[in-house]
Amino acid sequence: MAAPFSISGNIARVPAHDSEEVIYVMTGALRVRLNETDYTLRAGDSIYFQVGTLREICVEGRREATWLTAITPPVL
Repeated sequence: MAAPFSISGNIARVPAHDSEEVIYVMTGALRVRLNETDYTLRAGDSIYFQVGTLREICVEGRREATWLTAITPPVL
């Protein structure tokens, strides 16, 4: 399921368990902060990371963004 977000501010939620995540941006743009590094993702971009490094996910600009995310334990 994908739903558009136009929320400003940090929407990152870090799971309590060790896991991995991938984000694929379908529309709009996101800013993803991993530790101290910011990544700007636009439609068609993706990023893979260990969830423990996630600090922030924000919608960039004033437009909505739609993305898919998958979170899994790293044992797979």
